Formats: sequence, structure tokens, C-alpha cells
Amino acid sequence: MRIIIKPLGLVVLMTAVTCFTAMPRLFPPLNAGSITPQNSPRLSFTGLDTASRKVSLAETAWEVYADPGAAITMRALRVDSPPLKKAYHFDVLNPGPNLWSVGFHNRVKDTVTATKSARLTFWARATEKRDIAVVIQSINPPYAEDSHEIVSLTPEWQRYTADIKIEKHSEGEYYLSFLFGKSQGNVELGDIRLVTAQ
Repeated sequence: MRIIIKPLGLVVLMTAVTCFTAMPRLFPPLNAGSITPQNSPRLSFTGLDTASRKVSLAETAWEVYADPGAAITMRALRVDSPPLKKAYHFDVLNPGPNLWSVGFHNRVKDTVTATKSARLTFWARATEKRDIAVVIQSINPPYAEDSHEIVSLTPEWQRYTADIKIEKHSEGEYYLSFLFGKSQGNVELGDIRLVTAQ
């Protein structure tokens, strides 16, 4: 069987191909970004590359939370912009009055016997420009914070890096938290990595 494309059909086909390739990508290209620490000093990372270890952030240990009266939903998101393959999508429906009113955290199992340096990297974006906070904190009330970084998100995917500190946590666990309160909207996070000095 032969397929014959007449001149008019060829024009329609070429127009369709041109329109498709000119369409904007669903996901904007990835751009490099960085966190400027707000409340904690930059730390020395001498030897981090030669004496470091990646902390396991168990997939099942991530969870969303909301204070009474606040509301947030989360779903997995497939991403077609390498190096990302998947991300988390958050709808902040009722943000509450404080940054910590709604958020997303991982209960990290990592015994810390003395203050140590760490480097956190992740990809993020939001439907509109907004600030979120990234916090290392105790799992027990009053949830004392080791590091508290303010991050300004944009609608484009960006990779963020922060040099942070982790204090002694004798209970062998601490929270790595992303705080989304104070404003409604959507936030997306992906490829969250935490590396600590030995």
C-alpha cells in the first residue's frame, strides 16, 4: 500500500509540524539558583568533598502537615525536564498566618553527636514568585531550629544550594522541613539532597 500526500496535504502537514515545534515547552528550562542564608552563617566546607556522606531521605518519611484551620494537598508529579524525572506538587489552599502553618518535612534518621556542616540542594518553582523557608529542626517541642533559610521561588525551575549547620540531636532524628505558609498558591520541589561532613 502506498501513501500519497497531495500538495495541499503537504502544506497542512508542514504547518502542523511548524506550529508544534514552536509551542512553548510545558516545563521551562532549568536554571541555576542559590539560597542566600538569612539567619545562619556560611560554614566552612573544607574536606566535605573528600569526607562526606549523603543522608538518606527516605521517600516514605516525607509528609505534609497543616496547623488547625490551614490546608495543603500534595501529589507526585512527572517532570520531563532533565535532570528531574519527578517532583512533588503542593496546593497551599489555606496558608495560615505563619510560614510554619503548612509545610512538608522528612523525619531524617541521622544521629548527630556534635555540630556539623551540611549542604542541601533541591530544585523548586512556584506558580508565582513567593518565599518559602527551609529548616533543620528538632522533632520534639518546641521544635528548636538549627538552620532557617528563606528561599525566593520563581515560576521557572531552579536549583538551590544552601550551606547549613546541624546541631547535636541525641534522639537520632531531626526534621528537614519546607515551610509554605502565609500565602496561597502552588509550589513544586524535586531532587532534594542532603550531604553532611563526617
